[in-house]
Amino acid sequence: MTIKRNKILFLLFSIAILTITGCVSSSMEYRSATTAARSEKNLKKAEEWGLKALAIEADSSNAHIPYFLAIEVYKPKKNWVKMAEMLDEAVRRNPTQQLERPIVIDRDNIFLTIEEGVKTYREEEWSKLYNLSVEYFQKDEFELAIQNLGIAIKMDPSRGESYGTLAALHLQKENPYKAKEIALVGSKNAPRYSLNYQVLADIAIKAENLDEAEKYYETAIENTDAPGPIMRQLIFLYIDKGETQRAIEYSDVLLNKYPNDPDLYFNIGVLFQRLALEAFDPARELYLALPNVPTLDDVKPVFDRFSNSRKYAYNARDYFLQASDLEIEGDGSSGRAAIEMRKLMKQIDEIFVPSIREIARSQNIDLN
Repeated sequence: MTIKRNKILFLLFSIAILTITGCVSSSMEYRSATTAARSEKNLKKAEEWGLKALAIEADSSNAHIPYFLAIEVYKPKKNWVKMAEMLDEAVRRNPTQQLERPIVIDRDNIFLTIEEGVKTYREEEWSKLYNLSVEYFQKDEFELAIQNLGIAIKMDPSRGESYGTLAALHLQKENPYKAKEIALVGSKNAPRYSLNYQVLADIAIKAENLDEAEKYYETAIENTDAPGPIMRQLIFLYIDKGETQRAIEYSDVLLNKYPNDPDLYFNIGVLFQRLALEAFDPARELYLALPNVPTLDDVKPVFDRFSNSRKYAYNARDYFLQASDLEIEGDGSSGRAAIEMRKLMKQIDEIFVPSIREIARSQNIDLN
């Protein structure tokens, strides 16, 4: 019953279109092309006649010709590049021209114009091409994935996923120049797609242009429904910029936004772990280089660095433990990280701080 109703709808709309617009004049070449494709099932002949029809000056505004070549010749031949070119040409010629064969999906989805038909086929073929690219990537067939994503971009230039994924692939293959070129085009053609800006931020970080990276991360956050992972990257960027307090304050913002996210607690733990080690390593070097008769200016910086390292290690351990508590199926990494921070604190408490206090006492140095 549904199929029959759709056929009736199709006929009614076809009759209505012919009544309103009249028959579009067509050349002998175009009629020969459609006959070859539809009746003779000869795609080679259909392509030859179709290309001749395409070149006729009098029919230069007839969008049916490139649309026919795209859908009835190049699509069945799986020539996606030519199909994309003909879809572009059809829209360029006359986007509002009525389709010869309206597309009837159901009662609420009936497409009548060239522009609507092109959009429908773009979406369908783009999905196939993109999914195939993902399959190639999962099989480590990167060159095929790159090639296919390039075709996907031609098929539907408005889909940001193609640019972002292709740019990320080039970045993975250590080609930042190509990655940046593609991501910039993607940010222009699909400005609401976040991954393009993330790739641009990653490239800027590799080039040590941290201010530019920050701007791209902020734009990426504005253009995604799931900003959490990008916001976490921004925390580490603040650390790289030497803006430790800003990173800590931003961590608090994230915790208020995602209070039950174990990954967030773990990443903030990593942040404080990094701060702890960045304070500990120079402190140890300064400690080992203390002169036999040190002054206040020698001892106090070492003591302060170890104190900061312990404070950060304590915070790191706390966040790792909270991550471990929130994890449902963790791999134990949070617990192991907490143990490492506990070891670092013990080393500071039992070895370095007592030794420094003894050195200070022997030289009548006040560390307070």
